[in-house]
Amino acid sequence: MAKTDPVKLKHLKENKEKFERLLRKYYVDKDLTAEQTGVRLGISRFHVRNYMNAFGIKRRNKGQRKGARSMNWKGGKIRHNGYIYVWTPDHPRNSGNYVAEHILVMEKHLGRLLEKGEVIHHKNRIRDDNQPENLKLFNGHADHLKAHWKNREEPKTEHGKLLRDLYEYGEEWDDIAERLEN
Repeated sequence: MAKTDPVKLKHLKENKEKFERLLRKYYVDKDLTAEQTGVRLGISRFHVRNYMNAFGIKRRNKGQRKGARSMNWKGGKIRHNGYIYVWTPDHPRNSGNYVAEHILVMEKHLGRLLEKGEVIHHKNRIRDDNQPENLKLFNGHADHLKAHWKNREEPKTEHGKLLRDLYEYGEEWDDIAERLEN
C-alpha cells in the first residue's frame, strides 16, 4: 500500500476543506472504493469511512456498482436454472440487464431480433448447450409443446406435468399456450 508522507497527511487533516475535496475527488468523482481512496491518501479504508461520515459524504452500497464495475463481476455471464445469461443491458429482451444466451445466439444466426412469441428449443434438452445447431426456433409455445410431447418426453417440472395433463384432458394447445403467456 502506497503511503502518503506523514507530514503531508497531518497538513491535510489540519486543512479539512482540502482533505474533504480529496475524499470527494477520489470516492465520489472518480468512483473509487474506500480502499482505493485510502491507498491514494495513505490511510486505511476504515479511516476513509470515518472521515466520510464526519464530512457527510454518503457511502455507496455494494449493489450500486453494476456491470464491469461491480466487485462481483465475473465477465458478464451468470447461470440460473441451467441456462446461461449474458450481461446485455441495451437488449430489448433483457431482464435485470441479462439476456438468455440462447436468445442472443439465435438472433445472431437469424440476423434479426426475435419476434414476440417466438420460442427457442434446445434439441438435446441441455440448457447451456447454445450452439446454433442445437437450437430450434418455434413460432410460439403451442408449437414448442407439441414438439416435446410428440417425442413422448416426460416433463421435468411440475409446471410441465400440469400442462401435459391439461392437454391429455382435452385442452387445446393454443389455449394452453395462451395460459403460458398470461
